[in-house]
Amino acid sequence: MWKLKPDSFFESVKDITADYIKKLGKRGVILDIDDTLSGHNNEVFGKDIHAWLSSLKKAGIRVCLLSNNSKERAQKAAGALGLAAIGRARKPLKRGFNDAALRMGLPLEDVCVIGDQIFTDILGGNRLKLYTILVEPMTKRVTPLSKLKRFLERPVMKSIRRERER
Repeated sequence: MWKLKPDSFFESVKDITADYIKKLGKRGVILDIDDTLSGHNNEVFGKDIHAWLSSLKKAGIRVCLLSNNSKERAQKAAGALGLAAIGRARKPLKRGFNDAALRMGLPLEDVCVIGDQIFTDILGGNRLKLYTILVEPMTKRVTPLSKLKRFLERPVMKSIRRERER
């Protein structure tokens, strides 16, 4: 079960400050796109997301997008946000996370992972012993696959919320 639990949990990426990341001793962020930075397959990123990413950049924190979505989707997001990206990452497999750290020029121990899905972002990061941060999904997609994923995540989310209340 430990591989499914994030190291920390936030309502939104915008709640994660550059200072918080630096206090963790991290110099890079592997960042999910869909439902973490924008709605699923949404090509528009809000000014608040641009401002948040700018605050990370100003603090010297490197960012690489890592998505299971298509390479084209990842590259469009990268272009819109001025970041490096890897699409078709096949999270939770380790390769995409390793490649993202390499693109940032950082060793894995200097990197954290931020995403909205336990079985991709969190599991993948935890498999490499990275610091993992789970955020609430930006949208409540209602596809058969998303319903199944969220259903399977429920017990872990209940446990996370109980721990936060203590």
